[in-house]
Amino acid sequence: MRSGAALTLAARRDAEGRFYAELGARLRAARLKRGIPYPELAVIAGVSPTHYTTYETGRHPIPLFTLLAVVPALGCTYADLLPAIAGGRSPLFSTEALELARAFDQIKDENIRRLLSDSILGAGRRGSK
Repeated sequence: MRSGAALTLAARRDAEGRFYAELGARLRAARLKRGIPYPELAVIAGVSPTHYTTYETGRHPIPLFTLLAVVPALGCTYADLLPAIAGGRSPLFSTEALELARAFDQIKDENIRRLLSDSILGAGRRGSK
Protein backbone atom coordinates (compact mmCIF):
# COMPACT_ATOMS: atom_id res chain seq x y z
CA MET A 1 0.00 0.00 0.00
CA ARG A 2 2.76 2.38 0.91
CA SER A 3 4.63 1.88 -2.40
CA GLY A 4 1.42 2.69 -4.30
CA ALA A 5 1.15 6.00 -2.46
CA ALA A 6 4.79 6.79 -3.28
CA LEU A 7 4.17 6.06 -6.94
CA THR A 8 1.15 8.35 -6.90
CA LEU A 9 3.22 11.13 -5.32
CA ALA A 10 6.04 10.54 -7.79
CA ALA A 11 3.58 10.60 -10.70
CA ARG A 12 2.09 13.85 -9.43
CA ARG A 13 5.51 15.46 -9.08
CA ASP A 14 6.39 14.33 -12.59
CA ALA A 15 3.12 15.77 -13.94
CA GLU A 16 3.74 19.04 -12.10
CA GLY A 17 7.25 19.28 -13.53
CA ARG A 18 5.99 18.75 -17.08
CA PHE A 19 3.11 21.18 -16.52
CA TYR A 20 5.32 24.03 -15.27
CA ALA A 21 7.94 23.42 -17.96
CA GLU A 22 5.22 23.73 -20.63
CA LEU A 23 3.62 26.74 -18.93
CA GLY A 24 7.06 28.41 -18.78
CA ALA A 25 7.70 27.70 -22.45
CA ARG A 26 4.33 29.25 -23.31
CA LEU A 27 5.10 32.31 -21.16
CA ARG A 28 8.41 32.76 -22.97
CA ALA A 29 6.85 32.32 -26.41
CA ALA A 30 4.13 34.87 -25.62
CA ARG A 31 6.71 37.33 -24.27
CA LEU A 32 8.94 36.96 -27.35
CA LYS A 33 5.95 37.30 -29.67
CA ARG A 34 5.17 40.68 -28.06
CA GLY A 35 8.86 41.68 -28.09
CA ILE A 36 8.94 42.28 -24.33
CA PRO A 37 12.35 41.92 -22.69
CA TYR A 38 12.22 39.55 -19.73
CA PRO A 39 13.50 42.21 -17.26
CA GLU A 40 10.50 44.37 -18.20
CA LEU A 41 8.07 41.52 -17.57
CA ALA A 42 9.85 40.78 -14.29
CA VAL A 43 9.00 44.30 -13.12
CA ILE A 44 5.35 43.70 -13.98
CA ALA A 45 5.52 40.35 -12.17
CA GLY A 46 7.07 42.01 -9.12
CA VAL A 47 10.14 39.74 -9.05
CA SER A 48 13.79 40.05 -10.01
CA PRO A 49 14.69 39.30 -13.63
CA THR A 50 16.70 36.28 -12.48
CA HIS A 51 13.74 34.88 -10.57
CA TYR A 52 11.39 35.55 -13.49
CA THR A 53 13.54 33.40 -15.77
CA THR A 54 12.96 30.46 -13.40
CA TYR A 55 9.26 30.66 -14.31
CA GLU A 56 10.01 30.56 -18.03
CA THR A 57 12.35 27.61 -17.66
CA GLY A 58 9.94 25.73 -15.41
CA ARG A 59 12.43 25.54 -12.53
CA HIS A 60 9.90 27.27 -10.25
CA PRO A 61 6.11 27.24 -10.52
CA ILE A 62 4.67 30.64 -11.33
CA PRO A 63 2.26 31.76 -8.60
CA LEU A 64 -1.31 32.41 -9.69
CA PHE A 65 -1.12 36.04 -8.62
CA THR A 66 2.01 36.57 -10.70
CA LEU A 67 0.28 34.99 -13.68
CA LEU A 68 -2.66 37.36 -13.17
CA ALA A 69 -0.23 40.28 -13.28
CA VAL A 70 1.67 39.31 -16.45
CA VAL A 71 -1.01 37.91 -18.75
CA PRO A 72 -2.51 41.32 -19.69
CA ALA A 73 0.96 42.53 -20.75
CA LEU A 74 1.46 39.42 -22.88
CA GLY A 75 -1.65 40.08 -24.95
CA CYS A 76 -2.89 36.52 -24.66
CA THR A 77 -5.49 34.71 -22.60
CA TYR A 78 -4.99 32.67 -19.47
CA ALA A 79 -6.31 29.63 -21.28
CA ASP A 80 -3.68 30.17 -24.03
CA LEU A 81 -0.95 29.66 -21.45
CA LEU A 82 -2.35 26.55 -19.81
CA PRO A 83 -0.64 23.49 -21.23
CA ALA A 84 -2.72 21.17 -23.34
CA ILE A 85 -4.07 18.54 -21.06
CA ALA A 86 -5.07 15.05 -22.18
CA GLY A 87 -8.79 14.51 -21.79
CA GLY A 88 -9.35 18.15 -20.79
CA ARG A 89 -8.13 17.47 -17.24
CA SER A 90 -5.27 19.16 -15.49
CA PRO A 91 -3.09 17.40 -12.96
CA LEU A 92 -2.99 20.62 -10.94
CA PHE A 93 -6.18 22.55 -11.56
CA SER A 94 -9.77 21.51 -11.01
CA THR A 95 -12.19 21.56 -13.90
CA GLU A 96 -13.88 24.54 -12.24
CA ALA A 97 -10.62 26.51 -12.12
CA LEU A 98 -9.98 25.87 -15.82
CA GLU A 99 -13.55 26.91 -16.66
CA LEU A 100 -13.12 30.07 -14.59
CA ALA A 101 -9.91 30.95 -16.46
CA ARG A 102 -11.68 30.47 -19.79
CA ALA A 103 -14.67 32.55 -18.63
CA PHE A 104 -12.38 35.35 -17.44
CA ASP A 105 -10.77 35.38 -20.88
CA GLN A 106 -14.19 36.07 -22.43
CA ILE A 107 -14.66 39.34 -20.50
CA LYS A 108 -14.05 42.13 -23.00
CA ASP A 109 -14.45 45.15 -20.71
CA GLU A 110 -10.98 45.99 -19.38
CA ASN A 111 -12.42 47.82 -16.36
CA ILE A 112 -14.31 44.70 -15.27
CA ARG A 113 -11.24 42.51 -15.89
CA ARG A 114 -9.08 44.88 -13.83
CA LEU A 115 -11.67 45.01 -11.03
CA LEU A 116 -11.88 41.22 -10.89
CA SER A 117 -8.10 40.83 -11.00
CA ASP A 118 -7.65 43.41 -8.24
CA SER A 119 -10.29 41.64 -6.14
CA ILE A 120 -8.62 38.26 -6.61
CA LEU A 121 -5.17 39.67 -5.89
CA GLY A 122 -6.47 41.46 -2.78
CA ALA A 123 -8.15 38.31 -1.51
CA GLY A 124 -4.94 36.36 -2.01
CA ARG A 125 -2.88 38.91 -0.12
CA ARG A 126 -5.35 38.92 2.76
CA GLY A 127 -5.42 35.12 2.81
CA SER A 128 -1.64 34.81 2.91
CA LYS A 129 -1.22 36.90 6.07
